[in-house]
Amino acid sequence: MSDDPREALLTVARDIIAKRGYVGLTMKTASAAAGVTPDVARRYYRNREALFAAAMRLPVHPAAAIPALVAPGLEGLGERLVRYTLDVLKDADTRAELISLARTGVNAGHAVAGLQDFLEQAVVDRIATMIGVPDARMRSSLITSYLLGVAMTRYAIRLEPLASASEDEVILMVAPVIQDLLDPRKPLPGRARSARTAPAPKPSAAPAPPPVPDATPVPPPPRRRTFDPDPKATAARRAAEAAAAEAAAASTGAPRHARGTDDGGSEPT
Repeated sequence: MSDDPREALLTVARDIIAKRGYVGLTMKTASAAAGVTPDVARRYYRNREALFAAAMRLPVHPAAAIPALVAPGLEGLGERLVRYTLDVLKDADTRAELISLARTGVNAGHAVAGLQDFLEQAVVDRIATMIGVPDARMRSSLITSYLLGVAMTRYAIRLEPLASASEDEVILMVAPVIQDLLDPRKPLPGRARSARTAPAPKPSAAPAPPPVPDATPVPPPPRRRTFDPDPKATAARRAAEAAAAEAAAASTGAPRHARGTDDGGSEPT
């Protein structure tokens, strides 16, 4: 163990991060492992965020980054947050430290999870709380997973073509998604759909209506034929009826009119 308390704290912090991630790092455990008191540890690192940032060689500490990210307002916040994340992980020392932790094999997941927990708790959660976004925990998890996935794929795994894309290209592609997740006016798509498709609550059982007194059944109205199987015969019959009506009217002096139906070509059966 180094005689320098600062270096001793960084050494044990990296070991804790590799084994238990960010959530396992506390000032108490780090100071005990380094052989110093918590008060001495805080002379060098104010809290575990500062210790984690120093151990991972992060170029920008969130305590200074968050005010600068939020101050300009909601507009463009997604772009600023993406740029901050890329700035953190594009630093060669930071990537080297993360890759060094990942080379421990079984501890690789703890190293990546430690960085994810740090970004979520120290950066994204605080931003979401400051702007008052609904579903803050879900949004923070989505934002952190998305940002860390893009950054790790670009800088650690170096998967093409993402690895060779310019920083501005990556920001243009990623920032709109992050902006929508940060905007309190926009509901989460999945949750909005679930609310729309959720079954309506079942109404309480109503008492049965009183029985209707017996009444004489009303016969249904006679069916009207809507289809004429022999239009020619029907037309001839109607012409004969009209001629007979005219002849009868002429013999009696009654006004002439033709009998017909009001259904446009059909008559009662």
